[in-house]
Amino acid sequence: MQPRKLKVAFQLFAYGGNGGTASIAPGIARWMAKVAVECERDERIEQFISMPPISDTPITMCRNRSVVDARRIGADVLVMIDSDNEIDPLVGHDPLAKPFFASSFDYLHEHYGRGPSVIGCPYLGPPPHPVFGGEENVYVFCWRSRQSPSPSDRDNYFLEQYTREEAAQMDGIQECAALPTGVVMFDMRAFDLTEPIGEQPHLVLNRFLDGKVSADEAIKLIREESWFYYDFDDKYRRRKSSTEDVTCTRDISLIGIQKLGYNPLMCNWSAWAGHWKPKLVLKPHVVTSDQVSERLAEAARKNTRADERLVHVDYQDGLKTGYPRSASEVQHGNGRADRIAPETCVDVPMPEDVDGDIETLVDSWKGHNSNHEDRKVLIALCRQAARDRHPEIVEVGTFIGETAVAICEALDDHCTVLAVDHFLGTETDTTRAIVRASGGRLEEAFMHNVADRCYRQILPIVMPSDEAAELFARAGKQFDLVYLDAGHSFAEVSGDIECWKPLVRRGGILCGHDYGEMFPEVEKAVRARLGEAVEVRGTTWFLVIEDDEPAGRQGERARAQAVQQ
Repeated sequence: MQPRKLKVAFQLFAYGGNGGTASIAPGIARWMAKVAVECERDERIEQFISMPPISDTPITMCRNRSVVDARRIGADVLVMIDSDNEIDPLVGHDPLAKPFFASSFDYLHEHYGRGPSVIGCPYLGPPPHPVFGGEENVYVFCWRSRQSPSPSDRDNYFLEQYTREEAAQMDGIQECAALPTGVVMFDMRAFDLTEPIGEQPHLVLNRFLDGKVSADEAIKLIREESWFYYDFDDKYRRRKSSTEDVTCTRDISLIGIQKLGYNPLMCNWSAWAGHWKPKLVLKPHVVTSDQVSERLAEAARKNTRADERLVHVDYQDGLKTGYPRSASEVQHGNGRADRIAPETCVDVPMPEDVDGDIETLVDSWKGHNSNHEDRKVLIALCRQAARDRHPEIVEVGTFIGETAVAICEALDDHCTVLAVDHFLGTETDTTRAIVRASGGRLEEAFMHNVADRCYRQILPIVMPSDEAAELFARAGKQFDLVYLDAGHSFAEVSGDIECWKPLVRRGGILCGHDYGEMFPEVEKAVRARLGEAVEVRGTTWFLVIEDDEPAGRQGERARAQAVQQ
């Protein structure tokens, strides 16, 4: 029996505000790449749909728009991801932790015949305020009572968050009363339970003035809310009493119990999400008397006074006034200077204020890893690889994504570029020095530079080259063109060729950058691994992976394209 196949849509809320530049936590890019491969291999998933990120306000509008868009494209499942969450941070570290998507989709698919389910990740609020205090509160709710049941239970029940101690001991997928929607999976049928029937207030007012509806009917129509809406304390709406995620999931839970006979709202307590605030806020832990006693004993052993405080000093603050200007010496907070091989030392482009505007950083790095002529050759090869299809292109070593953007522009965005990079740089060129000197902002610069193409035409794969190749090999992927521009040592280039060549389809192109005197190890590795069949134009090398055409025909065509450029 064939399993039920579902279309799964993913919506990123990459907040920029009022349609501003989209921004997300870097870990989301890595998670999306892995889940995309999982979906392609899962026979229960008919289609993986990456919806365009929404970076606008108010969030109520954005979430409602996402539901409407998911309906329009025929999605069965909608996964919402907020920009400030870290997904699966405890997997591999906590023995009870499970991957959110896999475990939640298993539950949703298994119970699909019964009816809709909504499964969300638990996560915490921000750390205690330095002035007002508080705690990292749990964004998952349950119903509580103030007293034992009585004939007048009208005010007895109320919605309240789980305590940190309760949440720390929860496990598995369990019913709840309301939950956050920063990382959540909706069966689209759940929205049918709370379908909005209200109308815009000004339209209702016009109908009332025209005598088409009574005052009571007009009030009822206006009071009907959308799926996501705020509850307020008073008629002036000065202060929220419930946020949009709580109202939406609370309503689905309560109405679902009445219409379906069960609570469709579930919390996946095994899949805690991180929440980026001043720090990455993670799952709470139960504090035992033994732990407190040991802390007191440790303080006594160290003779710690009650009025002493530990202060964290960030060494990068001291680098603002004197950043190194060359890759040959990058100063660290401990006074040690890391050395880079002299033959790879050139000036590192770096603006005065590396903690300032990210656009300034991006502009200072453009043109760093490729010249105009090399890019023309690469674009010619991409056009050859496309051959009237929507090509899938891999760039290994994307830096700030400048080449990926150029490919998309040249192909009128009729392509998909998988940009593979761990964004840590390499010691075999100047990129590691750039990462150090910028305070680790290379990935941020990439996300800024690719802008709205991120998760549309350009999919960031944030992992080492060999791990990405292994991931795609397991999925049986084949690409139209693979462009290698990562590490420049003999071992790195050889490894990349061995990893990625099998992933180029017959008739596709394997190519790379920096062939020549500046990086002699690249030339040695290319010749050692690919032999004399490799063609070179400028500092770009390429090899057509032949198919059933007459020998050399495709190589001749690619060569002719490159020569024309």
